[in-house]
Amino acid sequence: MMNATTKLLTEHQLLNIGCQAEYHKPNLILVHTPGLEFSMGTEMPSGALFEGPANIKHAIREHKHFQNQLRATGAKVLTVKDVLLEGTFNEDNNLHEGSALDALRNLAFHSLQYTFDGIYLKDRIELEETRREAINNKHPEELVDVILRQPQFKISYSKEGNTAYQTEYSIRPLYNIMFVRDHMITTDKGVVLGRMNSTQRMSEIAVMRFILEKLGVPIIYDLSESGYQEAKLDGGDFIPCG
Repeated sequence: MMNATTKLLTEHQLLNIGCQAEYHKPNLILVHTPGLEFSMGTEMPSGALFEGPANIKHAIREHKHFQNQLRATGAKVLTVKDVLLEGTFNEDNNLHEGSALDALRNLAFHSLQYTFDGIYLKDRIELEETRREAINNKHPEELVDVILRQPQFKISYSKEGNTAYQTEYSIRPLYNIMFVRDHMITTDKGVVLGRMNSTQRMSEIAVMRFILEKLGVPIIYDLSESGYQEAKLDGGDFIPCG
C-alpha cells in the first residue's frame, strides 16, 4: 500500500534530522490540529494550562491557516493524526492489516485503562481480553480518538441483576498536544525527547515517541526513560543559536 502520506514519509526518512539555529528555514514540520481533546481543556482552562476559554471552531480555522502559511514557505507539513493513521486503512476506508495498524492498536490499548474494584482475578483476565477485543474492532480514526482522550474505566461488580459489572468513566484528554514543539528539542545532532513539567502533559510523550519512531526520526536521547526522575525538559528550554 502506498498513499500520499506514505510517499511523503519515505522521502524524509533518510534526511539528517537536526537544527543548528532557531532562525534557519525548516524543511519538515510536525503539527497537530486541535480537536475534541482541546475543547475539553477549554471547559476548565486553569486546570488545562490555558490562560482562558477558547472557541474550538476559531482555533481549528486559525491552525489550518497557520499550516497553509508554513506550506507557503516550501516546508513539508505533517499532522500528528496523519502520521498516526498512515498505513492503517486503504482508499476504500477499509482496514489495512499490517505492522502500522498493529502498532496503532497497541498504542490505543495502552491509552485505554481499566482499573478494578473488588474484581476477582479470573474476571480481570476476561475483562482484559474484552479491552483488547474492543480496541481490535475499532476503525483507525477511532483508535486515534482513544489515544487523544486517554479514557479510564473503574470496574466493579454490579449490585443489580441486569448486568455483571458497573463502570465509572473518566478521561485524561491530551488537550495540550497541539504544542508539538514542547515535547522535544532538536539539536544539530538530532532529537532529544523531553519530560514535561506538568502532570497533565506527561502522557503526550508516549504519543510523540511513537510518531518520531514511525517517521524514522532517530531519538538520540530520551529523558523520559532516563533514571533522572526529577529532570524536566521541554522545547522552550532550548534555543539553538548557531
